[in-house]
Amino acid sequence: MRVTKKHFEQYRDMLAEMRDLDLQIQEADNEFVTDVVMGSGDGPAYAYRSIKVEGVGDVQKKSRLLDRRRSLAAVCEAVECAIGAVDDSRTRRVLAMRYVLGRTIEESAEALDVSTATVDRRLKTFFME
Repeated sequence: MRVTKKHFEQYRDMLAEMRDLDLQIQEADNEFVTDVVMGSGDGPAYAYRSIKVEGVGDVQKKSRLLDRRRSLAAVCEAVECAIGAVDDSRTRRVLAMRYVLGRTIEESAEALDVSTATVDRRLKTFFME
């Protein structure tokens, strides 16, 4: 998978979406539906009575949620691998601070004890490669 700047920028939102999906998947696991239908029972032929029918909810919904979560997890893992593959330690730290920790350029520069121009230049250089 080719990781783009957009993937980096959306990394934290994708993590949050995965947490939301985890909750929805958990709810889907607990979803149980009940309905009542009319039908003949064990008694005399054609004697209608109410029959309670129970089962699981929308199985396809859970499958869609799981697929979306797997897709997001793959992108997040690709972003993390892309950061880990960077040879330069300072650039790795800039990327992690900016996109994984969500720090601003100014906050990243302060933490690294460099200028904001240096942080900005490292980000631009990384995304041009």
